[in-house]
Amino acid sequence: MVDGDGGQVELVPLLRILRKQEGVERLLLEGGGELNWSMLSRGLVDEVKLTIAPVIVGGEGFRSISDSLCLKLIDYKIRSETGEVVLRYGVI
Repeated sequence: MVDGDGGQVELVPLLRILRKQEGVERLLLEGGGELNWSMLSRGLVDEVKLTIAPVIVGGEGFRSISDSLCLKLIDYKIRSETGEVVLRYGVI
């Protein structure tokens, strides 16, 4: 199931196996850009949900949720012509 190009998984056969053998009907994909693009470009995604949490995690000083930097929503805009959502946060 792994192709010969850098150890990447062949997505279509994998999804067929998951559905047929395991009964998987839905998946939550939390991948990076490469996996997201692979799924989208093959037409394997039928819905996208975006979640934005008001915390900054990662890097040297923010290794866990308890160490995270909390933010407070100040304002938001929805640009109807593009569907863009703009969120403005203040650092707490």
